[in-house]
Amino acid sequence: MDSLVKPGSTTRALLSGMGSFVLPGIGQALNGKIDQALGMATVWSGATLVWYLGVPGLAPIAWVVAGATMFYSAVDAYRTVRKQR
Repeated sequence: MDSLVKPGSTTRALLSGMGSFVLPGIGQALNGKIDQALGMATVWSGATLVWYLGVPGLAPIAWVVAGATMFYSAVDAYRTVRKQR
């Protein structure tokens, strides 16, 4: 159980990364970066909404932005924990 809370542990890094991949910003919030978590969640939510509504001309771009935000958020959350070693 100690490895889950230990800064820099692989388990914590994976949990933060997977959390952010499922819902961008969760990993950043778990790492204490609330401002960045709100930013990630806002960008992802906005892009997903534009894609879902099918705004002409913007839907494909929104799909790419939402996907890139998910990927970046997961990688950032993972790397942030790994830097805590």
